[in-house]
This record gives sequence, C-alpha cells and structure tokens, in this order.
Amino acid sequence: MAALVPEVLTSTHVEKMNKKKPPKRYWEETDQRRPEEEQGTAVQNQNKATVKERSLKRKDGESLEKKDPFPGEAPIPHKQLQKFQRGEKYKVPAGARRRLKEAIISSEAMSELAQKQAARYDLLLPEDAGFLEGDEDEDTNTISQDDIADAIDITSGSKYFNLHLSQFGPYRLDYGRTGRHLLVGGKKGHVACIDWQSKDLMCEMNVMETVNDVKWLHTEAMFAVAQKRWLYIYDSKGLELHCVKKFNDVLRMQFLPYHFLLATASATGFLQYLDVSVGKEIAAICTKMGRLDVIFGREKNAVYVLAYTTQIMCITMRSAGEPNFDALDTNPFRSSKQRQEWEVKALLEKVQPELIGLDPGQLSKVDQASFEQRHKEHVEALGFDPLAKDKFKPKTKKKGRSSAGAIEKRKRKVAHEDQRDEIRQTVQERTERDKEQKEKSNEKKKLGNKSTLDRFRK
Repeated sequence: MAALVPEVLTSTHVEKMNKKKPPKRYWEETDQRRPEEEQGTAVQNQNKATVKERSLKRKDGESLEKKDPFPGEAPIPHKQLQKFQRGEKYKVPAGARRRLKEAIISSEAMSELAQKQAARYDLLLPEDAGFLEGDEDEDTNTISQDDIADAIDITSGSKYFNLHLSQFGPYRLDYGRTGRHLLVGGKKGHVACIDWQSKDLMCEMNVMETVNDVKWLHTEAMFAVAQKRWLYIYDSKGLELHCVKKFNDVLRMQFLPYHFLLATASATGFLQYLDVSVGKEIAAICTKMGRLDVIFGREKNAVYVLAYTTQIMCITMRSAGEPNFDALDTNPFRSSKQRQEWEVKALLEKVQPELIGLDPGQLSKVDQASFEQRHKEHVEALGFDPLAKDKFKPKTKKKGRSSAGAIEKRKRKVAHEDQRDEIRQTVQERTERDKEQKEKSNEKKKLGNKSTLDRFRK
C-alpha cells in the first residue's frame, strides 16, 4: 500500500499540469470577440476616422463651426417699433455740407438704435396692464368692485380697500405720481392724505369751508387745496404753507411735473399758471368761456383742454396704475433720501414755460423766418453780406510757412481786404443815392417856389 501512494500523486499532478493552457502572447491572439466588444471597437474606429477628417479639414482651411439656422438679429414686430417712434425721420437737405450730412446721419442712426433697443427690452417687462372683459351680452357697468376682488388673485385682492366717507361728501381725490399716496377732499371741508399701501394716515383736517378740488404737487410732501375763496398750499402734516390770493374762485386744478406748473381754472373764466418752485404767477389768461368746471392737461406737450357749453363732468386719458413703472422717474419704494435727490435733479432739469406748444418736435427745428430776419439785420449793420462768398482757404506752403498762426494771419488779411472792398462799394452806393435824393429835393424846391405870375417876368 505504501508503494502505490506516490504513483497516484504523480499522476494527479501531471494531469493538472496538462489541463493548464500556456499563456498566449500578443502576436498569437485571435480575433474571437463578443458582439458588444466588436460594436465598441467599430465606434472607436469611426471616431478615429472623424478625427482624421477634421485634421484634414483644418489643414485645408475649412471652418468647423456650426451654422446658425436663424442668422442675424431677431425680428421686431412693427407695432412694437411704432410704440417707441418719436417723430418722422429728418431728411438731409439738398446741397448740405459734409459735416451737416454726417451729423444728421449719425443722429438718425442713434435714434433708430434707441428705438430698437427700447422695443426689444419692452418684451422683457414682467407685467401686463390689466383689463376687464365681460361675458356675452353682459354690461361691465353692472360688475362691482367686490366681484372684481373675488375674481382676481390673492396679491391683487389684498390691495382692495374701502373708505366709508358719507358725511362730508361729495369727494375729490388724487393719487400721487408714485401711485402710493392718496389725497381726498370733501365738499364740506374734509381733507385727508393716506399711504394706501400701508394704510397709514399722514394727516386729516377740516378747513371749515368749501373745498372744490385737491391736487398733489411734485412730491408727496406738498399738496394744493382749492377752497371757497383762495388757493392754499399745505404740507404732508397738514400745516399751511401758503395762501395764494391771486388765485381766487378756483374750481379745478392740474399739475405739470416737468414744468413745476400748477394750472387752475376758475369760476370767473380765468386760466392761471403758478410756478411752485418759486411761488410766482407765470400767466393769467381770460378765456371768455364763463365758468370752467373741467380741465385736462397732457404731460407730453403740457397743453390743457377746457370743456364748456355742454354738460361734461370729467375728462381724462389715463381712470388705473402703470404695471411697469420707471423707477428713475417715479419710484413708489424710494426712501426719503432718494426723494430729496430726485427733487434736486428735477429742479435742475425743469422745463421752462416758454417751451410749451402743441407740437414738442418744433423745439428741435430751425425757425427759418427769424433766422432770415436776423441775417438781414446783421447785413444792414455790417454793410455787407458775410455769407455771400465762400470762406477763403489758403494754400499750403512748405518750409514751415503753413503753421496754424500763419494760416490765421493770411485768413484775416484776406477777410479785411474783402470787407474794405465791400464797404467802399456800399459807401459809393449810398453817396450816389444821397446825390439823387438831393437833386430830387432841389427840383421839388424849385418847383415849389414858382408861382403862376413868374411867366410874366423877364
């Protein structure tokens, strides 16, 4: 039994050694792969081919950037451009000089660019103006404020409030330019101003006489009250600042924020303007229309519309808030320091009352009639027309003789010579005219001294 054991062990060891396969070298590998591996290698080969193609294209100079399917700027709707259009394009006059042409072309290009940018940015505004639309065969006059508050969202519905003012009415009201402050005035003397968003009462008083109208001024710090006899100015705390006795029997008021002008229409038919920045009356116009109950002004051109002869209670072009306000002009969330800075800037940029007109575009045009009149007066004063001839352009000289000082000296010398010749010519013409006038006057004198009896003289 002892001799059999080593034979068994040797046989098993040889069998195991025979079962092991020798390792294959890289040159002996066969192409036996799985289908997944074959797919991966195909993709790799394809990528290698594309890399080779790109390298060849780069060598040839071809661009590999992707082409934009929508080249150029995005088109702007025509209606959107018309919204920001400011007048018609200015045409270059015939025979204009090069500098004038360049100035006109550059200004028109800048205005067109500003118009396009404003139209593009208008699409990014977050809010839209609200509207009220009824169902079929439904009259919107029957829709109450409570119905609107129930139908709108929660944030808009939270702005809904109700004031129970039944004792001193009827009332006149006015919202500030920021839309945050509300001013109310009752016919029987009740005046109050509140911050309607926070519901804080700024002031409340009774002036103990009839109140015809109330109006905010350039800021929420001052407001005007048209009382029975005169016009009064109060601050936001209810303290009386001014009593303007020149403005008597005022019925309606309108304020121009860019001109700092308070326009009033009175029962005597007068339209008066008060500059609130200096407290001075600018103009008083007798319209000869009798009692003026309605007045309306446009901020764009500062022209007022008066209504009379027919029964009109009110006229306006704007009854709610602006959803997208200009924070640089009227910011409802500004602090007291920002308000003070805005007030200083507005005073510095105040538009003068002489610039009020029906067409504000006339300010950028040349008054041809007045220019011709001034030119004529200038010619009469000088004795010659300086614009009749072209300006002298001296020739360029070498050896430093065409310096700026030398050119100016030559220009002045030629200009003085031209002036002397023209003055001599005008003096000769005047002397000839004077001689002719003297001869005519002498002949008239001779004829005037003769009588009918002179024919009998020897």
